[in-house]
Amino acid sequence: VTLVEMLGNIMANVLDSDMAEEVQDYIKQKGVQLKLNQKVTAINGKGSIESVTLALGEKINTDMVVVSAGARCNIELADNAGLELGKLGLKVNQNLQTSDADIYAGGDIIEYQSHITGKPALGQLRPNAVIAGRLISKNILGFDMKFPPLINSFCTKFFDKSIAGAGITELEAKKEGIEIITAKEISISKHSMMRGRKPYAVKLIFDKNSQKIIGGQIISDADSPVKHIDVIAVAIRCGLKVLDLTTLRCAGQPELSPDPGREPIALAAEKVFAELYNNQ
Repeated sequence: VTLVEMLGNIMANVLDSDMAEEVQDYIKQKGVQLKLNQKVTAINGKGSIESVTLALGEKINTDMVVVSAGARCNIELADNAGLELGKLGLKVNQNLQTSDADIYAGGDIIEYQSHITGKPALGQLRPNAVIAGRLISKNILGFDMKFPPLINSFCTKFFDKSIAGAGITELEAKKEGIEIITAKEISISKHSMMRGRKPYAVKLIFDKNSQKIIGGQIISDADSPVKHIDVIAVAIRCGLKVLDLTTLRCAGQPELSPDPGREPIALAAEKVFAELYNNQ
């Protein structure tokens, strides 16, 4: 298997390069050849696929090509109905009403507002669609519920490596002109006295000026730690700051969590706290 990626690291929309490196090394160990900063310019073959050609001229022999280049909203129906469109999808207000107040929309087709930047964003993940459907039904019944700006937390898995993210990446923050401060902490899935413990890494991204958390990423050799991304997502939504997260107390039991002194979200926040206040 060969994976061709146009960008400098895999999953660049959700993982910074320092976090992606671990995943890249892992999938290489699994026998996947990785081609970064490259793109396919031609798919070759007569009657069936025989090879692909990369931009630098390299030819890779293959009998199958899987294209995973993202998705665009299918707005044809909305456009034909005369509904207002945004830059990325169908435009809706906070109540998920379209430009026709009697027509609601949610899920992959709509244009969301980023919680961090306030700019248009796509939220093509199932939780956004599920919650949108529930919210729309309540608003049809007469409630006045607002769909919260997009944080877009997600999780996925490569072989036995679990990956999660929420908010924006360090790279995206820099592109938006946000001065940031970050920290990474390594922990284990069980107490250090327990067998079967596995490592995982947590990265937190803070706006240096407001000290609010704006992003987080997790890579884990165990399954359960990736759900900590939901804690990070709630922290982003609630505008928690560095000092708030230094006091985060997580439920713990030796078979289910690391030693109490090794909870990585609080420790990563402690690193940021030390860097911020040692420089004052």
